Amino acid sequence: MNRHEAIHAIGALISEDIFDVLNGNAEEFSQKKYRRKLEKITAKRWLKGQY
Repeated sequence: MNRHEAIHAIGALISEDIFDVLNGNAEEFSQKKYRRKLEKITAKRWLKGQY
């Protein structure tokens, strides 16, 4: 994965969490949840849409 794709992957992860907060599906942004997602994502998973 090149730098550009990595930035998109990171942005997608955080935007999901922010979207949940804004829509009332989560009370607040969870840094722990976000960190777990970052640790789990790989280029292979990102390219398959499994993030």
